Amino acid sequence: MVGVKRKRTEANQMAVEIIKISLDEDEPVNKKRLTDIAGLKFETGKAKRAQGKAERCAEHYHKSLQAMGDIVKAKEEADQLVAKYERENKECKDQLQELKATFNSMEQDAECEICKLPLWYLYLLPDCGHIFCEKCVHDWLEAVMKKHREQTNPGFLWSRPIPVPLEVVRGIVQPSVKYHVALTLFNKIQGQEQAQFKYSTMKSITQKLASTQWRNNASYRDPKTWRPTIAIGTNSFPFIISLNRDVTDKWQIAKA
Repeated sequence: MVGVKRKRTEANQMAVEIIKISLDEDEPVNKKRLTDIAGLKFETGKAKRAQGKAERCAEHYHKSLQAMGDIVKAKEEADQLVAKYERENKECKDQLQELKATFNSMEQDAECEICKLPLWYLYLLPDCGHIFCEKCVHDWLEAVMKKHREQTNPGFLWSRPIPVPLEVVRGIVQPSVKYHVALTLFNKIQGQEQAQFKYSTMKSITQKLASTQWRNNASYRDPKTWRPTIAIGTNSFPFIISLNRDVTDKWQIAKA
């Protein structure tokens, strides 16, 4: 047994020496391989970095393409809107031209036959349906009335006092009288003295009666200075006022 162990030990030592010798012989080859492996690792890392950069560039390019697509789409929509607005603008211009042409044709028809001016203030004669300017109709009616007065009543004086219709006086005086009576009754109930008919009330009545103006004809009087005066007398308050009468002999009551 001892001899066998000795032989194994010697064999092992010989194997170790053979391995050492083989390693010593392969040492230049291993260094070259290590250098090649290191170079491959460097190139691999460089390639990976280049690949990552290329992927990022490709992603950025893809996003840029998407943005360009959105821009192109927005431009197409804007072009469609511009074309739509241009069509609508053209239609509006055509309609405007048609309206102008219609207005020009109507303007020739819508003019007063007396003064040949546009009929801004229309006045329709109900009996015949003719249309004239309001001023022309009033001037014509005043001239007709004056001529009629001169023919039927040569002694008629335009500046003489005009009789005041009772309904005019009643419509203006009655509210103030009712107020005065109501105030008097209220004071009696309260045990106070009878209310006096105030000067302000008299003034208000006078202003209401005199608030209208005569339709004057410049051919026979100055409308700025001439007004007819009428004297009205009652037991309570006599006063002198100016009243208005239009060309149809109808009274005009102005709003207070």
